[in-house]
Amino acid sequence: MIIERTSNQIVIKVSLNIDSFGFQRIMDYLEYLEITSKSKATQEDSDKLAKEYNEILKGTADFIEMDETEQRLENVIIKHENSGEAI
Repeated sequence: MIIERTSNQIVIKVSLNIDSFGFQRIMDYLEYLEITSKSKATQEDSDKLAKEYNEILKGTADFIEMDETEQRLENVIIKHENSGEAI
């Protein structure tokens, strides 16, 4: 691994035989750090937003109901997607 620092960025070079899943997780975390670096939000703000979001999702799930026809159609689409055939 090679780490280079320039005037406005850090360059990290790694070999190609690195685990791609682990590397992607690290890249996602670095992107998160970059995005949130100028944020003035506190952990309390984040927790409040997450709680509100989860409440909205929970409420939305109560209203989403599929009738039998929609369920059968969804099953057909999933079956075709898994088989690789066009519908």
